[in-house]
Amino acid sequence: MKTTLMIQHIAVMLVLLISSVVLVLAAAAPEGPETFTKLNSTRRTPSPNASITGIAGNITELRIAGKTITQSWQGFVGNVTGTITLDDSAGRALYDWSLADPEGEVYATYLTYVDWSLGKVLCWNWTESTGTYLQLGEFEGWTASPSPSTYGGQGCAQDDVDCTNETFSAPGASTHSNFYVGEQLINGTHKMCPRARLYNGTKSGTFEEVLLYYEDTSTADGVVYTSILRSDANAYNNNTYDFEMVVAEDGHNGDATTTTFYFYVELE
Repeated sequence: MKTTLMIQHIAVMLVLLISSVVLVLAAAAPEGPETFTKLNSTRRTPSPNASITGIAGNITELRIAGKTITQSWQGFVGNVTGTITLDDSAGRALYDWSLADPEGEVYATYLTYVDWSLGKVLCWNWTESTGTYLQLGEFEGWTASPSPSTYGGQGCAQDDVDCTNETFSAPGASTHSNFYVGEQLINGTHKMCPRARLYNGTKSGTFEEVLLYYEDTSTADGVVYTSILRSDANAYNNNTYDFEMVVAEDGHNGDATTTTFYFYVELE
């Protein structure tokens, strides 16, 4: 009898120990920001016209160069501060650590829900053609059956120079920094994620952005834009930012409707 009770006691202790290990090993995952502030939004000012006189009988050769605002992308830039914290379910901290120069990622997506558990968010391989997996042409909007609006399509023509595959490298073509999405390793040395390098003040590609994909056939699946943090890096306007990113937004043919993007952050 004593032996049986001892075995049961040991079994209970093992269960408690195993439960403790599971709790300790539970990985952090991307979550919504504690604070989220829009500071300003800016847009290119169109150049004024140019003029030249004409006279009957003349043929005048001109060389013209111009710029036009993209109708395919919205840009986001900014800085990130944060805290690593040991909280209970009510948000009460046992201890916390301030991060003046955090490492990690900022995520943006048009999806209202993302499951960040292991294996759910991976590199977007737009060449995959199985099931309901999102194709490049569906996303850009030039296939016979354009993507549903939930995909945040760009409204591009196939030969447009400022769409997704002209901005991001093809899947498998470029390396990027390794990082984790929760428990999931995104291995940049395997050249899987589409990747862009956004400019600093000299148009060098300082800021890395990769395209991830949340696949869940039971709900809407789609692209998760991911900017890898660079603490106090020289940015496109010679200010210092922690991240730069672009997200697809359709402004073609006078489309003035807006797209809502949902932000997450994962700090280390």
